[in-house]
Amino acid sequence: MMTLRQLLKTALVALPLMGLTCHAGDKLPLPDPLPGEQWVDSKELGLEDQFAPMLPMPDGSVLVFSSYGNDSKLTRLWPSPPGRQTVEILKNMSIPSGHQEGYSKIYPARYASVASSAGIWLVGATVELIRFEQPRLTGQLLWPRNNPKAVALDDGSIVVFGSEGWNIKVARSAPERRSIERVSIGADGRLVSEFLPPLPCVEPLCDTNDTAIWNFAALHLGGGRIMLAGGGYRNPGVVYLYEPSSRAWRTVGRFAQGRSKFTLTLLPDGQVLAAGGNEDYKVGGMTTELWDPKTEQWSLGPLLPVPMREHTAVLKQGKTVLLAGGRFAGVLAWDIGAPSWRIVAQHAVSRARGGVVVLPNDRLAIIGGWHARIYGEGWGRRTPGYSVVDLAPGAIRSGLPIGLTGTKNGAFAVRGSRLFVAGGLMTSTFDGSVQEEATALVEVMQAPEHKVMTLPALPFGAKEAQAVWIDDVKVLVLARGTGDAAPSWFGIIDTQTGVQTQVNLPATIAPRNWSEKLKLIGISDGKAWFIRNGSIEIGFDLTASAVVETQNLPRSRVDFKRSLRAGHSTAILHDGRAAELRDLTEEFRNPENPRSPIVRKTPVLTLEGKRLPLPPPMKGREDVGGCRILAVVGPGDLLAGAVFFGVNDGNGQLDWWWTDANANRPSWQQLGSAQAPAIFPTREVRLNWGGRRIVLFGGEHGIAAFDERDLGISSKPRSKE
Repeated sequence: MMTLRQLLKTALVALPLMGLTCHAGDKLPLPDPLPGEQWVDSKELGLEDQFAPMLPMPDGSVLVFSSYGNDSKLTRLWPSPPGRQTVEILKNMSIPSGHQEGYSKIYPARYASVASSAGIWLVGATVELIRFEQPRLTGQLLWPRNNPKAVALDDGSIVVFGSEGWNIKVARSAPERRSIERVSIGADGRLVSEFLPPLPCVEPLCDTNDTAIWNFAALHLGGGRIMLAGGGYRNPGVVYLYEPSSRAWRTVGRFAQGRSKFTLTLLPDGQVLAAGGNEDYKVGGMTTELWDPKTEQWSLGPLLPVPMREHTAVLKQGKTVLLAGGRFAGVLAWDIGAPSWRIVAQHAVSRARGGVVVLPNDRLAIIGGWHARIYGEGWGRRTPGYSVVDLAPGAIRSGLPIGLTGTKNGAFAVRGSRLFVAGGLMTSTFDGSVQEEATALVEVMQAPEHKVMTLPALPFGAKEAQAVWIDDVKVLVLARGTGDAAPSWFGIIDTQTGVQTQVNLPATIAPRNWSEKLKLIGISDGKAWFIRNGSIEIGFDLTASAVVETQNLPRSRVDFKRSLRAGHSTAILHDGRAAELRDLTEEFRNPENPRSPIVRKTPVLTLEGKRLPLPPPMKGREDVGGCRILAVVGPGDLLAGAVFFGVNDGNGQLDWWWTDANANRPSWQQLGSAQAPAIFPTREVRLNWGGRRIVLFGGEHGIAAFDERDLGISSKPRSKE
């Protein structure tokens, strides 16, 4: 194992983004770890009071900087195997407190942390250089800052960027806000800071009264050349390059879209990858761009399947870029030069701004971070401990498809023991409000092995998607983007190869805007069938690319028109019957004031007008707010009369019950609970149905039900029923 002295000389640092102080609401219980996830939840890691981003080290350890009374504490953490060592080198370093820009309260200072060959730098309100077995050096920036960013240069010095001044009030258009400093060790052994040329004021930045940069990313390209890019809405896509030979900044193109809270990664061939973080929620932070150092031009890279913000990018073995530690509770991988990204691992809860480090034996640790699972948690709260996931080549991604458990309005189709999901909206509450972001996700799951595979992304983020299986391999998909003039994509996806073949819909079928509703209801004999706006029936021959006479529309057990009503309060059973959950409002005479009747709301559940009893938790409740009902999706008669009822417990959790409405005397049985943002339990659920063992997978889109004997998994341990 490398010594700490060697680590301080050779460390390369990722730059996790710092965030705001937690303003959490009710503290929801955390979900259980996912299958295959190692979750270490220790309360003694010093993750609660960090004043600087943690630093991953080359040997897989992580340095954690936390305040501790009048002292500060540096903890060296080994995620695998779990272990830690407290280093006393920060003793007597007290974190100063002061005013943050725009706030009247006093807050502790936030520092940047970066490793260079000179040691470990902490820079912000003060400058601290930590060197093993040597006294800590302390200095001052020429313009002290709160929560800046920094990059290390080849000579061991660092360059410091951005953020607001520490306890200094200046005009929002002041040049200090664009100032940049280089900090090094002087000839006398003291820390020396000097101003570098400030960032130029590039249009449209100069058109505003605020020329500061926020939420940008910086990267050392080697030889003292520095790239600084992106930021908030005031810096829409501007990219700067610092040339040490001329001591000047220049622009090197713009991003196709403004980026905020994203990552820059230097690839082995000198290219730079910008990933995620788009400011516009309509595009969902799923785009990537590549910078060519020869042409100094940006080009679009492969689309991410899900939005990524506040994440960290790490390079694995010089061949694969990994994105992790963001708002999405998973790990994305891109083999450099490949046409698409993959979701290679999931963890139970998001760890935005967490520390990310590659471990031996193809594992990855995501440490600490923040999560916000419901609106009441506002800006989020600390995620305890850390998660270790397996990235070994060929390893089966365990758990359930993200598109089944974490999105809504996406495609969900079942055939045999295979599940297909695509598109849909992911919900985020990190910004103090509920944001729904479209995804380009395409996944297929083989139920017996729980093998989940990410296929190449859809051409754009799909706010809504529908799918039907054509055969055992191919799926027909209709996807629609965001906006009034939303793009649509109709085509066939090969679930073995991931190849997408677009099929051009005639103008008479293709939706022209979001006011037109088009429902893909099925396929038979090479013909796809649609319903437009709930009533117009349309057939389309996939081979001939021609509209089919509507009288050929096949009739089956399912009432297609009624299925358009399926949603939070309606579930369509196999035979077309609709189970509806609603509040019955009744008025009663008020004997004390005949002019003001008594109004009473009563929750009711009906099936074709016949009232069903409600689950026990609904006793005494006056409304059905937040409750859900689902039915089984897919062909076959399995659980044909089953109704699944999720009861909101008022704290972001749904307690699930089920009943067989076809029974003579329907009675409710409890299934388990789901914690936000999941809708249904994120593990397989088993139940007894007429003496048969049934396995369930569920989510926003409905329930997939399988006979345990058909899956060949009857020997597996059985969960509590």
